[in-house]
Amino acid sequence: MKCPYCNHHNHGDVDYCERCGAQLTDVHYCEHCGTLRQRGAAVCPVCGKSYAETGKKLKRPKLWKPAIFSLIIFVLIGTFAFLKRADNMKYQKTLDSEYAVWKQAQDLEAEQKKDKKKDKKKDKKKNKKDKKK
Repeated sequence: MKCPYCNHHNHGDVDYCERCGAQLTDVHYCEHCGTLRQRGAAVCPVCGKSYAETGKKLKRPKLWKPAIFSLIIFVLIGTFAFLKRADNMKYQKTLDSEYAVWKQAQDLEAEQKKDKKKDKKKDKKKNKKDKKK
């Protein structure tokens, strides 16, 4: 049992805290928000609800349901982010391959232009030689 005063975790069902000596058997919590109930108080200072005067010990609300819900949401968001990243990586690979093809086409076109210029120069030289003859 955890001591509400010093937060020390006591082993087993003990009546008093092993660290601070506070009585653990008469600990009450607000049934609405789970805040430690102050002795003699009629209204919770956190949520403003009045304490049930049933005379029974109020239990702290269980927090495992919101924790599991949060974990599920976290896993779903992580999975979505992973799938989105994988999709982006596929898209990037497609773009990279398309860019490589485009770059090859540009290089080939540049080579063809250079070859045409060389052919024109050769033709001009040939024409000059033919005119001289």
